[in-house]
Amino acid sequence: MKRTLTLKWLSVLLIGLITAPLLLSVHDEQSYKISPRLKAVLADSEPETNVHVWIYFTDKGQTALPKFNSESLGISPEAVMRRQKKGTRHATDEADWPVETSYIELLRQAGVQIRHTSRWLNAVSAEVPARRILEITEWSFIQRIDRIQRMKRTKRIAETETKPMPLPLSKKSTLDYGASLAQLSLLKVPEVHQYGFAGQGVTIAVFDAGFDNLSHEVFSKMISEGRLLADSDFVNGDDDVSDEGDLGEGSHGTQTLSTMGGYKPGQLIGPAYKASFLLAKTENTESETPAEEDNWIAAIEWAERRGADIISSSLGYIQFDATCCNHYDSTDYNWQWMTGDSTRITQAANMAVARGVIVVNSAGNEGDATVVIKNTLGAPSDGDSVIAVGAVNTSGIRTSFSSVGPTTHGAIKPNVMATGSNVRAAGSTTNTSYVGVSGTSFACPLTAGICAMLLSAHPDLTPAQVRYALQATADRADNPDNHYGYGVVNAWDAINYFGQIDSGGILPDKFKLHQNSPNPFNPQTTIRYDVLRDGYVAIIVYNMLGQRVRTLYDGFRSQRRNYEVQWDGRDESGHRVASGVYLYRLTADGFSQTKRMLLVK
Repeated sequence: MKRTLTLKWLSVLLIGLITAPLLLSVHDEQSYKISPRLKAVLADSEPETNVHVWIYFTDKGQTALPKFNSESLGISPEAVMRRQKKGTRHATDEADWPVETSYIELLRQAGVQIRHTSRWLNAVSAEVPARRILEITEWSFIQRIDRIQRMKRTKRIAETETKPMPLPLSKKSTLDYGASLAQLSLLKVPEVHQYGFAGQGVTIAVFDAGFDNLSHEVFSKMISEGRLLADSDFVNGDDDVSDEGDLGEGSHGTQTLSTMGGYKPGQLIGPAYKASFLLAKTENTESETPAEEDNWIAAIEWAERRGADIISSSLGYIQFDATCCNHYDSTDYNWQWMTGDSTRITQAANMAVARGVIVVNSAGNEGDATVVIKNTLGAPSDGDSVIAVGAVNTSGIRTSFSSVGPTTHGAIKPNVMATGSNVRAAGSTTNTSYVGVSGTSFACPLTAGICAMLLSAHPDLTPAQVRYALQATADRADNPDNHYGYGVVNAWDAINYFGQIDSGGILPDKFKLHQNSPNPFNPQTTIRYDVLRDGYVAIIVYNMLGQRVRTLYDGFRSQRRNYEVQWDGRDESGHRVASGVYLYRLTADGFSQTKRMLLVK
């Protein structure tokens, strides 16, 4: 049989595929590329029905050449620095290379509507007429085609307009937490704030169903200081994460962001109120529409390249939604898929951690397991490298809705617990309204904010070290289980786990440029500096003639000690410079200081 089929005969073959799947055996050369679960969907689909699929490629085509650097790949300097600090040997690898554009163009010409492109999976998510599926498998660069998993969202707990009474201020506290003090006191956050650790120098990406009230008063400081860095709507394909008449409703995102990074003294202060933020809308909340995994995966690749240090994802996906589709079988996602590395979302989360990103995810609101269902986790909280967070009340008692483990491979989940009952959050009705909310959705951002505090104090910690510090200092560390994990987070003990923090905290009393280390150096050295006041700073390398060689940093910095930047002995063009003495200069708010360093070869 010829490999090239006429459209007429292809149509006949496709009708056979749709009406009688056994005919696939006639065309095994192509049909083996179609997953069993997709074959089952095709059997229930009309020829013109659009099917949502992943299309995987065999290679990266002409892109698979050693011609890329981080800049050409759109990987931010912050992402490169994070990868290198966290022990990644190379700033980029093949997973960062773009998907071959000619493959994508051929798919478009064949009537395929591309939804998202995944570099990490070397695949595209797409909508394809059912009759086109087998035709696409004819192409040699197609590795396989699988269905996009459509899953039920984890339950949401109804909010309440009742406002908790504020607790008396701690004698040590200089911040007025208002009614948010209860949720933070359990986690020992105010004690850490007194030493100046509030997430400064850390970027957190927040994944949710949109953010409908960014004009709320709790976000004023964040926005005025330029710490809302970027946003992207992966549901509607634009850069506006508000409701704006699009699919999805964003009150939940407003609440989670405010819980973590809000700042309005007397009303609400989050643990990471000095962090910077990336916002991603990844979920369509329309009740009749199931969640689809490709939005979340596209978002985490975007956030990682933009330089996120932490992902806070208050979303979870528990199983195939049998009410939305015509087919269900054992290959669909369910509790048995919660192995730690099986669902695509979980695989993407683990890949981000491997690149130095801390991924924090709500465990889910599905309550206890049963005799039949052994865990109630929502992907990607099952991830081997993901910090899954369950919910307790302000007395440290687990809420009845908090999901439980273990993973099907026996790993303890959740990892830790945090306040998730009657949590103070920004409301959506006005710019000054507040609500009480419950769910692991709010335990998650509180924990992510504490992770940011740890990175403010110890910028070189890896994701594994942060996860271990949280677990080792939680209140059930000596006797963990699958209801509480390792217990309630203790921010104060966690931040001191890798060394007692300085009594002076991280708030310097002057600008200061430190001597680089090592010095002399080859091939790389680290430059540390202290910033007295929030503002724009620059670190620039010059040669002995006073000519600029490389700008290492030029942007906003919050007041903090021990910022650091690396220089690898290259100029702005990426070329290695000659050995010799070089100058490096800190400039900030009228201050300037210069030191010398020696590059040897």
